[in-house]
Formats: sequence, C-alpha cells, structure tokens
Amino acid sequence: MFFAEEYLSLTQGFGNEFNILLSMPEEQIKKELPQRIGEGIIKIRKGEVDIRPGYDGEYGRIKIFSEREKKKQMSLF
Repeated sequence: MFFAEEYLSLTQGFGNEFNILLSMPEEQIKKELPQRIGEGIIKIRKGEVDIRPGYDGEYGRIKIFSEREKKKQMSLF
C-alpha cells in the first residue's frame, strides 16, 4: 500500500491526524492501527525519539526507531 493511501485510510477512519497523534487512547492505537505506525506514535508521545537539531541551513532529523529496532523488525519477516 502506498503511504498516501495508508494516510487517507487512517484519517478517514479515525479523524484528522491531530486526533490520531494527540487524542486517540493508547489502547485504541495498539488495537486498531498497523503495528509499526502505532509503535511510532506511542514512542513519539513518550519522547522516546532521537532528535538531531538542524544548523546552518541543514534540516534537523528525528529518528523514531533505532537501527537496532529496524533490524529486529526486519528479522521477523
């Protein structure tokens, strides 16, 4: 599924992105959203992200999943 299709599916089913990101209860996220998306939203809410600020015309970066978590996810398939 393309990212745009996934986004539209989620926002049509659960309201706008602010509702999903900020207001949806954690249990509902775990139950009703795709696992990887739900895990990412929960990590962001808890502040469990790696934030690299930008500087001198360079954009900052936010990593939601560590390299170790990405490898763990890939090994499940």
